[in-house]
Amino acid sequence: NGSTALLASLTTLHIAIKVNEVRKIKLGTLANLSRGQFGPRHIEEMEWNVLTSLEWKIHPPTSMSFISHLLLLLPPQVDDACKEEIYALSRYITELSVCDSSFVEINPSSVAFAAILNSLEDRKYRKFISSSVRDQFVRSIERHVDIRQDDEHVAMARPKLKKLLKNSFAQDAAS
Repeated sequence: NGSTALLASLTTLHIAIKVNEVRKIKLGTLANLSRGQFGPRHIEEMEWNVLTSLEWKIHPPTSMSFISHLLLLLPPQVDDACKEEIYALSRYITELSVCDSSFVEINPSSVAFAAILNSLEDRKYRKFISSSVRDQFVRSIERHVDIRQDDEHVAMARPKLKKLLKNSFAQDAAS
């Protein structure tokens, strides 16, 4: 009903503020938004219900955070400027995935790894990163992160990401 929806809205707002903001908001302030319908205790109880229903999975790592961490495994032979460019292209490719609902079914780590692999295949980076350095990087990810190029989700994501990137470039050329 509308009453429960209001309580759930106030509660999820409270959770979002706790997770994402530096400044906190008092439960009393949120309760006041209900115009006396709910008190702080109601919000606390609903918070517990929401968090347990979600199994406390309220701040999962994103594909972007995985990109940042995976690229830390690039070998030292790759210079910083090249690392930044790979990061920028991988980030762009990953941002494109947000526009395609089929990526909801793919692990964020797999999307990130697929975006990085696609970036490394770009002609520009093949000139600066030898195949042996690339293979060393991929083996490092497989060893430390336990994600592989031939994993189902990575294999599913790569062609989709390539197509999104190609379409993105085609739209930019048409503009």
